[in-house]
Amino acid sequence: MEDLVSTTPRRRHAAWRITYHIVWIPKYRREVLRGCIAETLREAIEEKARELNAEIIALAIMPDHIHLIVSAPPRISPSELVKHLKGYTARRLGEEYPWLKRRGHIWARGYWVSTLGDISIERALDYVRSQLEEESFK
Repeated sequence: MEDLVSTTPRRRHAAWRITYHIVWIPKYRREVLRGCIAETLREAIEEKARELNAEIIALAIMPDHIHLIVSAPPRISPSELVKHLKGYTARRLGEEYPWLKRRGHIWARGYWVSTLGDISIERALDYVRSQLEEESFK
């Protein structure tokens, strides 16, 4: 627990530990998030997270969905965070892979988000890691 306190994000008059587990999918759950598309997506998520001062704790890109565990400042609501991530990544993927955009929207409209307490972070990390391990056996 001590290392959690030392890594808590801080500003001049505030400190926080707000962590979300976010999952979203490509439209029609198409299995398109592979190879160079997955790498571009990873870079885009990392860029947007830096811009929003959010810290990526874990990221698993599966062919048909994304798991993201992220800590974000309290000024950013979960819906705003998802809106920025999905919007920015859709534009990046559409520019670099125009055939994805020709099929309509890249992302499905919805998403799933939950907040994580300090204890459940480890369970969530284990789950995301297990998803990556399962994918490598396919």
